[in-house]
Amino acid sequence: MITVYGVLWCQDCEKVKKYLGIRAIDYRFVDIGSDAVGKKIVEEQGKGDIRVPMVDLGEGRILWEPDEVALSAALGQLAPVQEEYREIIIIGAGPAGMTAGIYLAREGAQVALLEKAVIGGQAATTWMIENYPGFPEPVSGLDFSERLQKQTEAYGAQIVPFQTVTAVSRKGAYQCISTAEGNTYRARAVLLALGARYRTLNLPGEERFIGKGVHYCATCDGAFYKDKTIAVVGGGNSAVEESIFLTRFARKVYILVREEHLQAEDISVKKLQENSKVEILYKTGTRSIIESEGRFAGLRIADLGTSAERELNCDGIFVFIGMEPATAFLKGQIELDGNGYITTSAMLETTAPGVFAAGDARAGSVKQIASAVGEGAAAALMIRDYLRRT
Repeated sequence: MITVYGVLWCQDCEKVKKYLGIRAIDYRFVDIGSDAVGKKIVEEQGKGDIRVPMVDLGEGRILWEPDEVALSAALGQLAPVQEEYREIIIIGAGPAGMTAGIYLAREGAQVALLEKAVIGGQAATTWMIENYPGFPEPVSGLDFSERLQKQTEAYGAQIVPFQTVTAVSRKGAYQCISTAEGNTYRARAVLLALGARYRTLNLPGEERFIGKGVHYCATCDGAFYKDKTIAVVGGGNSAVEESIFLTRFARKVYILVREEHLQAEDISVKKLQENSKVEILYKTGTRSIIESEGRFAGLRIADLGTSAERELNCDGIFVFIGMEPATAFLKGQIELDGNGYITTSAMLETTAPGVFAAGDARAGSVKQIASAVGEGAAAALMIRDYLRRT
C-alpha cells in the first residue's frame, strides 16, 4: 500500500491525497506532526532533511513533494480517473446535511450531497417555522430550505437530486455508495443525514388513496380542501400545528386522538381550542377507509373506551402520527437501535469507521430543525478531524 507522510496543515499533502482519492488508489496517511516513528522514517529517507509530502510507493520507490505529473508518471496505468469520487459524500440534503455541506465546502473540501426527494427534507414541507433562532418573523419552510440550498451551493458543494442510496460499504480506504439509479460514488468519509418519513396508519386502501383523500403534508395539500371537512389523525405537536394551518382552508376539522389529552405545547393547544372550526375526538382510533365508486368517502372510527364504531363523514384525512427514520437500507451494514435509528459515538461516528450521522435519523436526536443544524455543524467538524487523521 502507498504511504503518504505529511502534516495536517500541508496543502501539498492534501493535493496528493485528493489525487489518489479521485483515482481510487488505496493509501495510508501518516501525520509526522504526531507520529514520532513516521517523522523518523522521513528524516532517515531524507538523510536528515525533513520534507513533506513524502510518498512511499513501496519497493524502495520514494517521491518527494510530487506534483500530478510526477504522480502520474510513477503510477502509470494504476491510476484511471474516476469522476464519481468526492472527498465527502453527504446522504440527505435537509438542514443537517446542508449545514455540514456549508462547513466542509467552506474549508475547500470536495463535497456532494445526494438527495432522493425534496431538497430541504421535512423542513421544506413545513408551513411556517416560528422558533428558529435569528428569524424573529415566521419563515416558510420552503423559503428557509431555498436559502439554505443557495448558501450550500455558493460555497461549492454539489447537490445531486433524485439519488436513492441503496448501500454504503467500505473498500480499502474508501466508502462506496451505490444508488438505485445505477450510480456509484466513492468518498473518504460519509455523513448520513437521512432524516425521517411520516408513519402511516396501515389501513387497507391507505396507499391507494395517497394524494386522493389521504395526506401527510398539510402545506402540500391543504389548499385542496377549501370549505370542506377533513380529519386529522394524531395528538402531538405536528398534528396540532398542522390542524391550525388546515383551518385556513377547511370548513371543519376533526382531530382524532387516541389518548385522553393532546401531547403538544401548551401555546399550540390553546390556539387550537380557541378555533371554532375544530372538534377534538379523544380516545378515538381509525378502523378503515370508506370508499364510494372508487373514491375516498370518509373514515370508520372507533371509541377506544367502548369499542363502538361509527362512520365519520369527511372529504379527506391528514395523518400526523410521528416519523420513522429512512434507514432501512442500512440494516446489516451499520448498527441501528430497536426503532431503526442510527447509533453513534459522542463524536457522531457510526459503527462503520469514516461514516458519521446527524439529524433526525440519528438515535437520540430531538427532531427539531435547530438541533439538526447543530448536529450537521458538529458532524462536519468531526469529519474534518477524521480526514486529517487518515
